[in-house]
Amino acid sequence: MNVQVPARALGTEALAARVSLVVDGRVTSKALVRAVWTDDETQWSRINDPVAHYTDQAELAAAVLRGLEARRADDEATATLLLGRGAQLALASGNGDTYRLLQKVVHVDNATTGTVRLKKNVKKIDEIDEMVLDTRSTRTLRVNR
Repeated sequence: MNVQVPARALGTEALAARVSLVVDGRVTSKALVRAVWTDDETQWSRINDPVAHYTDQAELAAAVLRGLEARRADDEATATLLLGRGAQLALASGNGDTYRLLQKVVHVDNATTGTVRLKKNVKKIDEIDEMVLDTRSTRTLRVNR
């Protein structure tokens, strides 16, 4: 969603948009989007916690998906970098299922920094885990934070 509103004086608050979620032609929920004009950097630069969570999950999904694609293309450097980032994000967001599956594809040396090594000679069962990881990366999961 992208909402643009005309500039206003500092301290002004205005309704920026009315949003409705429509499923099968039926409105299932509504929300108001407000705009507040401020010069307080802590207010305008802060990301809402739920938005930050889903942004992290989207980045996790992209890192895993692109990392697995690179691994299949024998691009070890890119796969290592991206799957390392995936391990880092999975650990940080509490996404234990994805983290455990990543450990079947990579050796995690330091999840905090995203330092991993690709596992060599991955057997058939690991290919199944890789497919599960690939599928998992395309859907959003609710995790505990």
